Amino acid sequence: MKKSMFYRSIFPLASMLVILVSGAIYPDTQMDTTRLTMENTQAFVNLNNGWRVVYRNDNRLNPSEINFRDAIVVSSDSLFNNVSDVNITCYAFKYLNVDSILIGVPLTIGVYQSGTLTLFVGDQGPYEFGYNSQGKIRDNRTVVFDSADVYRLYIAFRNPEYKTYINSGITAGIYMYISGQDYFTANELDHHIFNTSFQMFFTSFLLAFAILHLVLFIYLRELKSNLYFLLFLLFYAMNVYFDFEAFMGRHVLETLLSLRLHRFAIPFTSIFILKFLYSLFPVKQPRYFYAIVILLLVSGGLAVYAPVSNLWIINTAVILSTLEVFRILIIANKEKYDGAKIVSFGFAMLFIFSLYDTLNDMDVVGAIGRLTNAYMFGATGLIVCISVYLAKQFALTNRKLAEEAAERVVLESDNQRKTWELEEARKLQLSLLPHCGNELPGYDVCFSMRTATEVGGDYYDYMITNDNTLTVVIGDATGHGMKAGNMVVLIKSLFNTMGHTFYIPDFFNHCTRQIKKMNFGNLFMSMTMVKLRGNNVVVSSAGMPPVLMYKKELDEVEEVIIKGMPLGAHDQFPYQEKMDSLKTGDVLLLLSDGIIELFNSSRQMHGMKRVKDILTESYEMTPSEIVERLYNSCDNWLKGRPQNDDITFVVLKKK
Repeated sequence: MKKSMFYRSIFPLASMLVILVSGAIYPDTQMDTTRLTMENTQAFVNLNNGWRVVYRNDNRLNPSEINFRDAIVVSSDSLFNNVSDVNITCYAFKYLNVDSILIGVPLTIGVYQSGTLTLFVGDQGPYEFGYNSQGKIRDNRTVVFDSADVYRLYIAFRNPEYKTYINSGITAGIYMYISGQDYFTANELDHHIFNTSFQMFFTSFLLAFAILHLVLFIYLRELKSNLYFLLFLLFYAMNVYFDFEAFMGRHVLETLLSLRLHRFAIPFTSIFILKFLYSLFPVKQPRYFYAIVILLLVSGGLAVYAPVSNLWIINTAVILSTLEVFRILIIANKEKYDGAKIVSFGFAMLFIFSLYDTLNDMDVVGAIGRLTNAYMFGATGLIVCISVYLAKQFALTNRKLAEEAAERVVLESDNQRKTWELEEARKLQLSLLPHCGNELPGYDVCFSMRTATEVGGDYYDYMITNDNTLTVVIGDATGHGMKAGNMVVLIKSLFNTMGHTFYIPDFFNHCTRQIKKMNFGNLFMSMTMVKLRGNNVVVSSAGMPPVLMYKKELDEVEEVIIKGMPLGAHDQFPYQEKMDSLKTGDVLLLLSDGIIELFNSSRQMHGMKRVKDILTESYEMTPSEIVERLYNSCDNWLKGRPQNDDITFVVLKKK
């Protein structure tokens, strides 16, 4: 498909030579004469060259009234290239030498022009060409020569909008040719069918693949490559459609609009093909990509303003983006990324056909048959290669997702089973622990625990011996969860069987020996044990926070600090005991480190001081109410954040 005469200047072969004609004598009739024979009228005979032109600011049409003494010789497509007055009229003529065999044979003079043209062929005419109701810029007239002679073609041409067309890079002059009537009719029909068919086929082909990749993206949004390729296809379809539309335009403004829309689409095809490649291969998108985008958009804007004269700018930007495409493909093939070969093959097809297209436009190589615009065939190869790979990738990804979904079903079922088991374990653990009560001799007591997970690592318990000694323990296994829960079960068993028979330090060391036999590894148990009989209290600790003792008589909270290693750490550790006494109204608070090391949103710890303040403020309350106050403090401190450790309290109030 040859480029439209209105934008053939896209690939100029040479500047038209402007010949200045000097002399005051009317030129010889044999100069600049185009000979017409039966042979050359079986094709298009170009009538663009050798016109003798004068410019006048009037509207006379009769050739005899025009003085051509100062005429210059120019081509008809450059009539307005050196004119500054928009109201001027071009008067021009050239000669036709008609062979005798053409006498009485109908010939067609075809004209492409964007103004108002009056044509005389010898004494035939005037023939008027201009914008009609269909807005045609292509038009033709039939002429018949009655003798073998030299005929003068004379034109009077006006184009007040010539500056608009020249600034846009479109010719403001005339293209004129002559051919046999049968050839002209057959060629025009064939030309229209051929180009319309190509336009519709390739545009529909691109849109069909765009719909395909839209569906693929909708069903699998994880593959962003389908989205970018979809956008590339839409702009490429726009590119192809308006490329043909500009060539087949019947009006110069229609042609200009099509060219501008074609130029508008060019930068976006390059942008989205780059985004597609970045998403397809694990090649990091460089920072200079945004510089390429800006360059493409700016050059595209300049090309929209002047579609022909500024085409080289957008072509330069496209070449730079093509170099980035080559860089990505080289990396993809070097690293042997999946799909690199088939995608590279598709781009190779596009490059080969585009190179042929460019060389053909420059007349370096001839057309193969009627194939002149070949880039669409290269694009077809690229699209097929990429679509085949993306369809394969879609299928593999879909299969992987299906397998992952099946695995999730199994995992969810297993998690539900484990969750049920953990909940049952939690219920069992809590059932083993005592609750608040008033049945203990001489004391009101409340035991309470909030676990960080289903199964906690904190422990509390009590027992009453025959001599009315109340023994209370609180412990904290390292970590939480099932392992910590196992430690709790072991310690409870040891406490129930041996807790009343041992001196507290001896009981702690006995627990250490049993823990080591269980091979718990780095799992230990911190513990505080308190023995109360009457008003006397004995406290010992193995790595637990201090015991808080509120003395009503003194109205203050004392910290009973006893340092010691957690159970299971060292054999025969010298644990210490402290003795004290409690009076009516005094409160004893045993706690794990869960509340002390509780972090808020600012990564601040709750600390012991706040616990002491709560105990001082609420000593008159019941043990359960004191526990509630402590939990409220925890909730206000967390403000909805999850707790990171078990929180346990044992509150004893002397009756």
